[in-house]
Amino acid sequence: MRRVVVAAALLGLLAACAGGPPPVVDPADWQILSVTPPSEAGGQNAPGIIHFSNARDLDTGLYAARVLGTLPAVRKAPFVVLSGRDCAACADAVAVYIGSPSDGKLAHREGGPFPGRQFDPETHELLFTSRLFIGRCLDATHDAAVWFYLDGGKEGSRHGSYFIRVVDDKIVSKDLPDGKAIATGTPQLARTEALAAVGVCTEIPGRDQALQ
Repeated sequence: MRRVVVAAALLGLLAACAGGPPPVVDPADWQILSVTPPSEAGGQNAPGIIHFSNARDLDTGLYAARVLGTLPAVRKAPFVVLSGRDCAACADAVAVYIGSPSDGKLAHREGGPFPGRQFDPETHELLFTSRLFIGRCLDATHDAAVWFYLDGGKEGSRHGSYFIRVVDDKIVSKDLPDGKAIATGTPQLARTEALAAVGVCTEIPGRDQALQ
C-alpha cells in the first residue's frame, strides 16, 4: 500500500539545514495519475487521495475531490486546483481549493467558490454567479486561477474578478470588485476568453448549488 507522504517538504528542510535553497522540483515527477475514491464512485464518504507519477500519494482531506488543474511552482510540487467539500456529512456547497503537496492536506487551503450559480436554499433567489478559468488566463506567460463573478448581495449586485497566482512558491491572491483596479495583470473577461479560445486557458464548467 502506498504511503501518504510529502517528500518535497522534507527535501526543502534538508536543504535549509545544509545552508542552501531547496532543490528545484521537476514537475514531471508530480504528474497526477488518479484520485481515489473517484468523486462519482464513493468519494462522498471518504477523503480523496491523489496518486502521482513518482509513486507518492497526497491525502487531500476533501470529500468528492476532483482535480481541476495545476499551477506550476519552482521549489515545491506544483499547486493542485481541486474541487470538493471539507466535510463528509454536511450540506456545504462544493468549493475550490488550491495548495501544493509540499504543504500537506489541501482542505482549508486558499481557493474560492465553485463556478456556476448559487441560490438561497429557502427562497431559491439567485445570490451569486461566477466563472472560473485555469491556466495562462491573465496573459500568455503566467498561470493563474481567475474568477469573474456577479455578487447579488443585500447591498445590491456588483461585478468583480478574483485571481490566484503562485509567486516565489507562495499563493498570491487579489480581489478586484467592480473592475476598478487598473494595475498590470488586472483580469479582463474578454482577454481571458480570448486566451481560452487559443487553448492556453481552460474554463471550468459551472453548476447550480444551494448557498448554505
